[in-house]
Amino acid sequence: MNISANISKHLLEVHFGGNWTASNMKDQLLDVSWDEAKTQVHGLNNIATLTYHIHYYVEIATKVLEGGPVEGNDVPITSMARGIEIDIRQMLEETDLPEPMKPVGDFKILY
Repeated sequence: MNISANISKHLLEVHFGGNWTASNMKDQLLDVSWDEAKTQVHGLNNIATLTYHIHYYVEIATKVLEGGPVEGNDVPITSMARGIEIDIRQMLEETDLPEPMKPVGDFKILY
């Protein structure tokens, strides 16, 4: 197995289970209700938003590591990065905050 295929396999295992860490996102989120997942705490991103963006990134990265082309739009990743920036600046009690990302075309941003 080449290095890209091995990394791709490991990413999927960490995400969906069967990896050497004995922990994965799927099992950790199994008992989280939809109401809990969509609840924001202290204005930070909720579990549903973070999980969506992580899944999106893993899908694209896995395809690339398996030798495929990059097929995706970075709007969700850019939106997540902007959300993290806003969250950190709010925790620092800054008032001059950037605007959250807006949906582009048919893309939906979960904020």
